Amino acid sequence: IQGSGLTAYTVPRVTALAYAFLQHEDCQVDTTRLRRYLTGYQQVTPLTMGEIWALPIMLRLALLEVLANAAGNLVHLPSLEHPSPLVFITTEALRPEEVVARSIPSLRILDSQSWPEFFEEVSLVHKILCTDPVGIYPQMDFDTRNRYREVIEELALAIDESEVGVAQTALRMAGDVYEPGQATNGQHEHTNGATQNHDAVARETVQVPREGHVGYYLVDDGREALERAVGYRPTGLLWLRRQILRHPTITYLGSAALLTLVVLLLALWYAEATRGGPWMLVLVTLLVLVPASTVALNVLNTLFTRILPPHVLPKLDFSEGVPAEARTMVVVPALLSQQQDVDSLCSQLELHYLRCADRRVVTTQSANQDEILPNPITFALLTDYGDAPEEEMPEDHALIEAATAAITALNEKYVERPFYLFHRHRLWNESEGVWMGWERKRGKLQELNRLLRGADDTSYSVQVGEHATLSTVRYIITLDADTLLPRGEAHR
Repeated sequence: IQGSGLTAYTVPRVTALAYAFLQHEDCQVDTTRLRRYLTGYQQVTPLTMGEIWALPIMLRLALLEVLANAAGNLVHLPSLEHPSPLVFITTEALRPEEVVARSIPSLRILDSQSWPEFFEEVSLVHKILCTDPVGIYPQMDFDTRNRYREVIEELALAIDESEVGVAQTALRMAGDVYEPGQATNGQHEHTNGATQNHDAVARETVQVPREGHVGYYLVDDGREALERAVGYRPTGLLWLRRQILRHPTITYLGSAALLTLVVLLLALWYAEATRGGPWMLVLVTLLVLVPASTVALNVLNTLFTRILPPHVLPKLDFSEGVPAEARTMVVVPALLSQQQDVDSLCSQLELHYLRCADRRVVTTQSANQDEILPNPITFALLTDYGDAPEEEMPEDHALIEAATAAITALNEKYVERPFYLFHRHRLWNESEGVWMGWERKRGKLQELNRLLRGADDTSYSVQVGEHATLSTVRYIITLDADTLLPRGEAHR
């Protein structure tokens, strides 16, 4: 910038950076060279995250400005009344036709570039957070990582401190709790070299302290500790939010009672002003109390919804596939009443499998048995018979035979064998006077969780599928029988 002639003008730093880059590159934008340019600049002076995000916009504005000036010169239009001196500095060595020929392709390059990816390649804050002691930050999705960085930006702006300094403080606090190397990526991996089938790899999850993750100090309970460490004191709306969250019951009920009392007192004041007697005041109190409380609750609900934003949970990025340590089972609770139910449920389960786009679909015809590992996403039907006056009905056997055969056929079709059937026998329900599946849908899920944790006393009397990997399932996704699983949604 110092050698570009731009230092004589008072402009935002990112604007000067954009014009200096275009001057240095003769209006030709190359994103690789732009990365090197920003990396070299930040070795002297770090850029803020806002400046990095603003750079693409400033490059477009600069290109459009020099392009408009060059086009005007080509057709001999009168010069602008107040042209930017930066335009002439940037393009003084180029003919107008050269500026046009180089600016238009550069605008196309700017439009085609993935700027979120570019941002993370040049952001110093991102690089600092990537050294998260427990190694979780790099595995998170972009929205979560960006949310972490926004907190750092907010704190740095409030205390007039560098974003790099705040990020380093958060990292140091996490490192004081957990040192990298205590476990490898939070996992111990044991490989059985005797076989290479779907039972070959077993993983044991190693618990790491939450306080060892940098996000604990940015979006979780450690936020206040980080604020104290950097010298930040919350004020205004943020302070109010925290007071509400510290005492939610007292705040809500107390505010509701206070607003109700205010409305009631207004009604009584009006009744008194109209010379109502004691009995009139009692009647007004009885008539107004319920409507006043309803109004108060509606006002409070609206107010708290505006004051307290929703708490978005941090998410891992499984767009490239679900790792084995996050093995997931997609389950469809349903009733088996007729043969048509079996056909439709198994067809739907197969479609769910095919919509999981994180890996190729492996059929028995295309598979090399030595290369098949357990599928990280499996699919199961959780079924009950319909309610009945007896524990067993004549049609039960045919239904369960059909369901077992259908799931077995799917597992034979796809060599990963990702399909399961868990079917429960009926239990007597005294309150309803029928034989039925215990607690219906809630009971299916509760007993499945117990089954996955090793219980052998559930009412799942029929279990079809590969049992060896059941104990490694960590997450459950529940879908209704008529719900379609969009492509890629299982990984979110």
